[in-house]
Amino acid sequence: MRALLTLALLTPLTIAQEAPAAARPAAPQLVPPSPVPGEALPADAEWSTTASGLRWVALAKGDETKARPCRTDTVSVFYAGYLENGTRFDQRTRVQGPIAFPLNQVIAGWTEGLQLMHPGSKVKLHIPWQSAYGEAGSPPSIPGRANLVFDVELLSVTPDPTPPFILPKDEELRATASGLKYQVIKEGRDDGQKPVASDRVSVNYAGWLTDGTLFDGSYARRKPANFSLSRVIKGWTEGVQLMREGAIYRFVIPASLAYGEKGGGGGLIPPNATLVFQIELLKIGA
Repeated sequence: MRALLTLALLTPLTIAQEAPAAARPAAPQLVPPSPVPGEALPADAEWSTTASGLRWVALAKGDETKARPCRTDTVSVFYAGYLENGTRFDQRTRVQGPIAFPLNQVIAGWTEGLQLMHPGSKVKLHIPWQSAYGEAGSPPSIPGRANLVFDVELLSVTPDPTPPFILPKDEELRATASGLKYQVIKEGRDDGQKPVASDRVSVNYAGWLTDGTLFDGSYARRKPANFSLSRVIKGWTEGVQLMREGAIYRFVIPASLAYGEKGGGGGLIPPNATLVFQIELLKIGA
């Protein structure tokens, strides 16, 4: 899976803001390679094209009673990847065993294409370079501006465990002198300790804009985040110190205690944005 996972995202579990429709470039028009690499097409195969220019065709139907994955779900797959000239650059076979990953942490063509599939189905994806590895490619296997062809079998979908977005009413929140607001979802353990600003902590968390846009989180990665409280935004440094180990709090953090006038997250967090976080303090001294 080397090639697929070399695409660097802004952060794990980030959802890019969509550009206004007028600003979007025209969808690329792919010319079908002849012959088409990989598994042979069924006699009645009909290609479909999405708004992004992604072409896809079903090779085998899956279980349509099971839900298609969402972009933050984890999927398990077999696959083979080809250049348009038929050169295979990557694969995951039954001998190797399936590979699983969060769907929003791979190339855009995969994130889009696998959301069209039901578990058990197989598709062939023809992905324009703009939704793959772009101008630079992924040397040495994938040259710049390379359109790619994948045969993908979707084995299973594990739903994203990120908690739902909730923006509490003001009367449901407590406030500190700095303007930080918080809601106790679960009190910590009686024997749990509270951290100080110099401590390292282990947490599970999710962060949203006030319109419900998820911009970051650890839940979909299924791995807690570990960091020093002195190296995060002021709202986190202050807020996590209110918590005992085992506690779950919801925070509403004003821009002055977050990313201020500049915003952050590579453009995902706009200037002067109030942020909403759910944080579970797992351990101090991680």
